[in-house]
Amino acid sequence: METTKYEARTTTTVSEGPGIGFDRSYLTSVLGILNAIIVLAAFCMGVSCSVPTLFWSFTSAAAYSSFVAWQILVVFIIIYLFYMLRILPKIPGPIGLAMLIYLLINFVFLFISIVLCAINIEIFKGPAASAMVFALIVIGGHFGVGFLLFQKWRASGHYFHKASAVTLSLAAPLRHRHGPVWGTRPLLTWCSDLVLDWLGIFIWRCV
Repeated sequence: METTKYEARTTTTVSEGPGIGFDRSYLTSVLGILNAIIVLAAFCMGVSCSVPTLFWSFTSAAAYSSFVAWQILVVFIIIYLFYMLRILPKIPGPIGLAMLIYLLINFVFLFISIVLCAINIEIFKGPAASAMVFALIVIGGHFGVGFLLFQKWRASGHYFHKASAVTLSLAAPLRHRHGPVWGTRPLLTWCSDLVLDWLGIFIWRCV
């Protein structure tokens, strides 16, 4: 008599959220408004650095500040579109970590730009002052975006290395989720969590 052996298998379906498409809720979310402010302020900052009044645009301070402003403008337009079209959740890799590192690098660039503009206010007055004001607005928007990303990461159980963890709607209530056990985490995940701990502490203290 033959005995047939059956093996039970469990299939787990992971929801990736809505597909690629236009997300109207992002336009009125806190993150969407902050990104729009950064885009507009970066544009105004770049224009202020391009004004030829009193040869301001030919100075090294204006050239450096212009470069910082235009690269922020281009990158944040791309980020804005990727959020609005729900493309970011489909991109594999540590998107949240990359964004926080980019915000931190921009903070250093903007701080240097603010110092350079402040030094040149006495000579070039209006153009340098307006560039400095818009740089302050941009850096404030960076703090806001970084703070929201850090809050989302902390509320998700310090599990911020997946794209889906950062691209959830930041206007929605934060939900706590327990991450996997430390012993089963790969080395790359552990390193990303360690870096995020330091970045989170830095952003938390500054805000």
